[in-house]
Amino acid sequence: MGCVTKPVHFEDLSDGVGADIVSWQWGFGDPYSLRDTSSAQSPVWVYDSLGTYCPYLVVSNANGCISQVTDTLVVNPVPVSAFTFKENYDNVQGQLSFTNLSDSAVRYYWGFGDGEGSDEVDPVHQYTVDRWPTISSWCPTTAMAAPIV
Repeated sequence: MGCVTKPVHFEDLSDGVGADIVSWQWGFGDPYSLRDTSSAQSPVWVYDSLGTYCPYLVVSNANGCISQVTDTLVVNPVPVSAFTFKENYDNVQGQLSFTNLSDSAVRYYWGFGDGEGSDEVDPVHQYTVDRWPTISSWCPTTAMAAPIV
């Protein structure tokens, strides 16, 4: 599984069966690229479009024996983190209710900036200070958004 526009690291796990592997030929199954091959042992490829691809690997060993394997790779959208929050949730001073607005995510981790965290989709968190956190300017430029107290 990979994410669109993110590097996919391919790893050769071939066994030369008593002889060293001397060549690798990867095909990434990317119809959107004119040159989607590599002769590196463990290459990296970036898929620019969502979809299902069929990358393959052909190896040959020092005895001239050749083996090929093909697999299926699904390239998914990159998740986008986003949220809103309400302060003094349920009229409790310092308690915040977070609403997850993320797109294409399947797991979540919230860091509340006070050493606490949650993996709930829409968590509620109680801060022990008399003020609610200030969202720092670095949040929108990262894949994670965490309030800082």
